[in-house]
Amino acid sequence: MDAEQNLATYNKFVAEGQNFEQSLMYPQALDCYTNAIDALSVAGVLQDETAKMCLCLRSKCYLKLGDHENALKDAESALDVDKEFIKGFYAKAEALYQKGDFENSLVFFQRGHEMRPDMKDFSLGKQKAREAIDNAIGDTKKCHLTVEGDLEIYFEGLEETKKGKGKGGSGQPSKKTKRGRSAKKNVPKEKSIKSMKQLLGELYTDRAYLEELMNDKSLNLGEAGQDIKSLAHEGLQYLDKRTEFWRQQKPIYARVNERKQKKAERNHRSTQHLKETKKVRTLSDSEVLNKIMHLIATATQQFNKEEFGACISTCDEVCAHMESDNEDVRSAVAVAFSMKGSCLMVKEDYGSAELAFLEDVKLSTTQEDATAKYRSLANLGRCRSSAGAFKEAGEAFKEASVHVSDPLQAAWLYHELGRCYVELGEYERALDVAEKAIDESNLADNRNWLLYANILKAQVQKKLGDRTDAVETYTTAGTIAGSLYKRSVRAAIENEKDDLRRDSIAVSNGNGYGDEDFEAGEGEENEEDAREGSGDEGTNDVENGEDLEEDQS
Repeated sequence: MDAEQNLATYNKFVAEGQNFEQSLMYPQALDCYTNAIDALSVAGVLQDETAKMCLCLRSKCYLKLGDHENALKDAESALDVDKEFIKGFYAKAEALYQKGDFENSLVFFQRGHEMRPDMKDFSLGKQKAREAIDNAIGDTKKCHLTVEGDLEIYFEGLEETKKGKGKGGSGQPSKKTKRGRSAKKNVPKEKSIKSMKQLLGELYTDRAYLEELMNDKSLNLGEAGQDIKSLAHEGLQYLDKRTEFWRQQKPIYARVNERKQKKAERNHRSTQHLKETKKVRTLSDSEVLNKIMHLIATATQQFNKEEFGACISTCDEVCAHMESDNEDVRSAVAVAFSMKGSCLMVKEDYGSAELAFLEDVKLSTTQEDATAKYRSLANLGRCRSSAGAFKEAGEAFKEASVHVSDPLQAAWLYHELGRCYVELGEYERALDVAEKAIDESNLADNRNWLLYANILKAQVQKKLGDRTDAVETYTTAGTIAGSLYKRSVRAAIENEKDDLRRDSIAVSNGNGYGDEDFEAGEGEENEEDAREGSGDEGTNDVENGEDLEEDQS
C-alpha cells in the first residue's frame, strides 16, 4: 500500500471508531482505533504524525473501559510523537487522574493550562485534581505541630534498634511499645464493609453477586464454570480498583462532612421557605407541568381518534395556564393552542382556528425553539390559505421560512408560498419560490414533493408566457410521475404539454394551480399522492412537509 492508501484506511477506521464511541460501544471503537494506528505503522513503529490524534482517542476509550495503564501508555506515545501536542497533555493528565496519581495529574493539567489558557478542560482538571489532593490529606488548618510532649517512646525505640543491630538482628523496632500499644492495628471487617458500601453505592450489590459466583463450588467443574469465575474475578478486580480510586479521590470523612454540610444547607433553605411562603399550599411548577403533560397526551389520543370536540375541551384546560411564568409550561400551552387550531380547521371554523394559531405564534416567538416558531407560523399560513386570505397566508409562510431547518418541511413551505403568489398574480415571486421548493425536495430526496414543485414551476412559466421552458419543466414532472406510477397525473401533464405545443403563438389564459384540463386529471389523486409521500395516510402534519388539512400537535 502506498501512503495515500494507508491514510485513507486510517481515516476510515477513525470515522468508524468515532461513530462507535458516540454510541457508547467502546470495545468496538477501541478495535477501530487500533486498526487505524496499525494502518500507519510498520513493525509497530508509527510512520506518520497523524496517528497522534488516534492515540489520544484510543486512550480515552481505555479510560472508559477502566484500563488506566494502557490509557497512560497511549497518551505518552502521542507525546513522544509531538512533545507539544496539547491533546496529548490532556490525555496523560486525565489518565494519571483516573489512575489515582493526583499530584502528577495536577502537574500536566497545569502545563496544559499554561500552553492553552483558553481550554476550560485544563482549568476544570486543575480544580478537580486539587480537590482530590485536599480530600486525601485532609484539612491542614486543623493540624498544629508543636515541639512539646513526651519523647520517651521515641528514645526507647532508638535504644531497641541499637540493641538489635548489636546482636546481629534485623535492626527493626519492636512491634509493641512500653504502653503495650500495637504498631499496626487491624481494621474491623464490619467497618471495611461499611466504607465499601458508601464508596460503591449501588455497585456494592453487583460486587456481592460477583463474590457469590467466586464462592459457588458448583462452578468448579467444567470449562464454562471456569470461564464464569474468570469473568467474575475480572469484575471484582475492576470494582476494587475503582473503590481504591474513589477512596483516594474523596475519602469517607470528606464525604461525611460534605453530607453534613448539604444537610445543614437544606435545613436552612427549608426554614427560610417556611418563613417566606404562605401557609396555604399551591401546586409547584413541576406538579403543574406533570398535570399539563398528562392533558396533552390525552388530547393527542382524542385527536388521533377524531374526537375533535373532546380534544378542544382538553386543550382549553391546558390553555388556562397561558399566563404561567414557567417556560416549560408556556411551551406546552403553545402546543395545546396548535392542536386546538387543527381541530377547528377540521370543523372548517377558520376564524376560531386562526385565533388559536395566533396564540401559538405569540407564545412560540418568545421561546428559543426554532421548531416551535416554524410550527406556529406554518399552521397560521395554512389556516389563512384555506380561508382564501392568500396575502396574509404568504406573509406567515415567508416568516416561517426563516425558522425552517428540515429540507422536507422547506419543500412543503415554499410550495405553499408559491401557490399563494400564483393566486395573487405575483408570478415572478412564485417562480423564485418554486425553484427553492425544487432544491429543497432534492435535498430531502422526496420525489413526491419534487413532482409537485416542478408542476408549480411549469404552471408559473406558462403564466409568464415562457411556453418552451414550461414544456421542458412539464417533461421533467412527467418523468417523475412515471417513476412514481402516478398515471393520471402523468396523463394530465401530457395534455398540458400538447396544449402548449398547439398554442405556439398565443399565451394560455388559465389560472389557479393549472388549467382546468390539468386539474381535472390531477384532482383527488394529487391529494392521495401527498398522503402517500408523507408515509402516513391518516395524519396531516405541517412539520413533516405534507400539504394537508390537519396540524401537527
